[in-house]
Amino acid sequence: MDERVRGADTAPAAEPAGEGSDASPRSSAGPAHSSGGESPDREALCRRCGRCCFHKLLVGDIVIYTDTPCHYLDLDSRLCRVYERRHEVNPDCLSVEDGIARGVFPADCPYVGGLAGYRAPIENPEPGLLERLLAELEAEETPT
Repeated sequence: MDERVRGADTAPAAEPAGEGSDASPRSSAGPAHSSGGESPDREALCRRCGRCCFHKLLVGDIVIYTDTPCHYLDLDSRLCRVYERRHEVNPDCLSVEDGIARGVFPADCPYVGGLAGYRAPIENPEPGLLERLLAELEAEETPT
């Protein structure tokens, strides 16, 4: 895979997902939502949709969702099977703050609702988008 495309992992439950990236501002649920570093008030915002728990690609500063879920996401319940230990078990699982900063929450996620300048990931990319973005990056990197 092209080195300009980096993975943006998953964040099981109330945590956004993202596999590293220094993208500018741009999600799901756990069984017992009171630990793991998130405040109970903040975790109460989570709808437990699991969408943030799917792997993502980072192309330039654009986050693109894939259809590959985190290994720890229960697809039936949409809950993280290791929520209490998610950061130990999956070092790529982000805190809410990091997920917001990296732009991994869907646009309709309560964690990012009303945030000025938030750029949500692309959830259903049209065919050819990845290739087009890579071509644009290559053109930017080519000296004129």
